[in-house]
Amino acid sequence: MSAYLPILVPKVLTAIARTMAVFGTLGVAALVLLIDYDIIGRQVFNQPIVGVAELAALGIVVVVFLQAPYALAQDRMIRTDMLINMLKRKSARLGMAFEAVLALAGAAIFGIVVFACFPEFLKHLSNGDAYGDPAVFLLPKWPTTLVVTIGSFAMAVIYLFQAYGWLRRALTSEDAA
Repeated sequence: MSAYLPILVPKVLTAIARTMAVFGTLGVAALVLLIDYDIIGRQVFNQPIVGVAELAALGIVVVVFLQAPYALAQDRMIRTDMLINMLKRKSARLGMAFEAVLALAGAAIFGIVVFACFPEFLKHLSNGDAYGDPAVFLLPKWPTTLVVTIGSFAMAVIYLFQAYGWLRRALTSEDAA
């Protein structure tokens, strides 16, 4: 499939996904440093960094939704392709059509996530909702919800482009078995 991705996913969308992945990688580095400093603070100075558990938990979610679109655009998402390969051996067109159906299902799932998260993002932003204990540490909810919404939107759009490409290939392919 990766040989056909330049056709399926526009270069601009891939560049946006790559930029998101860079920020995700920076997030991983920040989490590693934060956790390391927390361990050093606990062991050497008997003074942990407040809020590390909350930042780490939400940071992992943010990293996943920043990096997943680029993984999808580069055809590096983990998947089981036994059934797809079996279909492609029987009929290349059938296999490509099934790829399109799976891509449409992915677009639908991430579209649902977008429609569920966007109102939550607006609510968190307007209400000032936060994670944590007000007496100890508060972390606003809206940045995480925003990243999940944007990452899900990017995933849905990439899946739609892939579905279009697979359908186009299935309908115009001359290599039907």
